[in-house]
Amino acid sequence: MKKITLFIFLVLAYNIFSADITVLISPEKTIFYRGEEIKLYFKVINTSDKIIQLNIADYKPFNYYIKVYTPENTPVKEKDDFFSEYLDRYNGHKKNIIKTEFSTTKLEPNGIIGITIDINKIYDLQPGIYLVVAEFYPLSILNNSVYLYKSPTIKIIVKEDIKLGKKEEKYKELPKTTTPEQSIRYFFDGKLERNWEKFFSVLHLRELIKYFPTFKEAYENSTDDEKNKILNDFKTFLKDLNSDEKFINYTIEEIVIRKDKAIAKVITTSRFQEIIIKREYKIGLMLHDQWYIYGYSVLQKR
Repeated sequence: MKKITLFIFLVLAYNIFSADITVLISPEKTIFYRGEEIKLYFKVINTSDKIIQLNIADYKPFNYYIKVYTPENTPVKEKDDFFSEYLDRYNGHKKNIIKTEFSTTKLEPNGIIGITIDINKIYDLQPGIYLVVAEFYPLSILNNSVYLYKSPTIKIIVKEDIKLGKKEEKYKELPKTTTPEQSIRYFFDGKLERNWEKFFSVLHLRELIKYFPTFKEAYENSTDDEKNKILNDFKTFLKDLNSDEKFINYTIEEIVIRKDKAIAKVITTSRFQEIIIKREYKIGLMLHDQWYIYGYSVLQKR
């Protein structure tokens, strides 16, 4: 019986480890304030041309684990309550005291699975700079602790919690827009200042995502739980869009308002190395409790 079980495990292991798995983590933002949630989206992608069968434990840290280091590569110690639970479950399973349930997940080529993790539930991060790495165990650390896949390292910054209050106060001071022009200025000023609260406050993300085919398809074919994760990826994409350019200025050339809808034309100027780039935005807005941008197209001008 043990030989049969070992054979099945070896077949499953070969199926996984002869394939390519990419692990990525993306934070909601890069600067956090002590006392707020530090959420990461932990994403696993099958980049091979075959179906991969994964063994996912009901206790997620056995498959999905986050490691945090200081800039000097010193490991940060996990919270005592988290690590105690982890060890109790690990040792309990090995001694057949605690039963761990597993579910088999078949990941198609180019398929994606993932979870959202709040680092604050694992680590007590003091103000400072941290390096974060994700580790994914396809068969769970209980069944195999050797084969794992790691994400690229990302950096996050934790600031004093006193600034959280100031940040929230600043956000609350943002008034609702009463004109399309105000919303357009929130959008471009937010991008120019990298004030992402202002930037996203005027975007109707569930409508805007329809203008980006890859995200639209993923969003429409996802479950309710997955939709929020896709929206977070979409927000990261919008923040990183043309981030290799220096955004210089913008000019609102025209706004046409028809009842609760508006269309605007805006010319932007940015610089990539020594090259000046001008773009023409055609922006659609709709009025609800304020004016929201629900779609736009961009034409690069010479």
